[in-house]
Amino acid sequence: IAESGTAGLAFGQGNTYDPVLCPGGVANVKGTFNALCSYPAVGVEASNRDLKAVESINSTVGFIFEPFKQFSVSVDWYYIKLLNDIISASSAGGFYVDSIELVRGPAAKLPVCLNTVTTGTCTQALETTPVGYPAYTLIPYVNAGETKTSGFDVDLQSQWDLGAFGGLKAKLDYTIIQQYELIANNTLFNLVGTHGPQSISGDTGNPRQRAVASLTWDQGPVSSTISVNYQSSFSIVDPSSGYNTCLQALQGRSPSAYGSALSSSVTTLPAAWNSYCAVQHFTSVNWYGSYQANDHLQIHGSIQNLFNSQPPVDLQTYGGGAELAYSTLDQDGAVGRLFIVGATYKF
Repeated sequence: IAESGTAGLAFGQGNTYDPVLCPGGVANVKGTFNALCSYPAVGVEASNRDLKAVESINSTVGFIFEPFKQFSVSVDWYYIKLLNDIISASSAGGFYVDSIELVRGPAAKLPVCLNTVTTGTCTQALETTPVGYPAYTLIPYVNAGETKTSGFDVDLQSQWDLGAFGGLKAKLDYTIIQQYELIANNTLFNLVGTHGPQSISGDTGNPRQRAVASLTWDQGPVSSTISVNYQSSFSIVDPSSGYNTCLQALQGRSPSAYGSALSSSVTTLPAAWNSYCAVQHFTSVNWYGSYQANDHLQIHGSIQNLFNSQPPVDLQTYGGGAELAYSTLDQDGAVGRLFIVGATYKF
């Protein structure tokens, strides 16, 4: 409904220039309105009534192996193909850039350069802009060609009876992505282990492997679970957005809120930036415990990110915010060690 109805999501695009009122983003040129050589632009992800419905083809094959009662393993292979996949016009390597439109409001009176200077500031006078003042950039949803993804899900479970000491349950869920392909205008982008596609889930990235392992001990009214969460590293390049090299992905980025950005004029990646070419793997440990006081009352608590693991640096994502350069897949690392205590009472 949001993609094909009447809707829109506004967001800050960062600073940009007006291609008419400040051609090329070059200030202090005769006829240029300097105020629009770098201004905070607003983007609107807009609906599109001409969208075709997405169609999907799905296949799953799997088996469960239980050699004895206390242990089982299941393996599933999945394949998903989406046709007429709906993406943002800003994605897929700029193939749909013709769909993007700068929407203007009324003309405005602004200082304009009366002469061209190479140093200092030009002589300016108030004039009415020949075109409307930029209001927002309209970035509609469009239909891409297709998306294909496949991989394996593995599930291992085991349990042991410890007699008077209670019982143990162990579980491992592991996923590996074999294929993640986006096809747009007959061009195929292989995105497994990359940062693409940026239009999906807040630009979180596409790690090849993820796993969750847990061990639960139950003894009467007491239960305790320790779980380990893992995701593999992935490159910050995103071929579907035109970032085919680490240098392209990092240009204009800053390694911290107070560091300097890598200039777009740099042609060779400085060695000091090599560590930012990949979002490193991340592992966090969580603990959960509960006590069933009676049939009505349960007391429970948890510690997320038990060892206060720090999230990996991610200079490509927009999901973390301009001054929060961490992987948005790793919220536990960004929040840090977190204690939660609660109680549940049933009437």
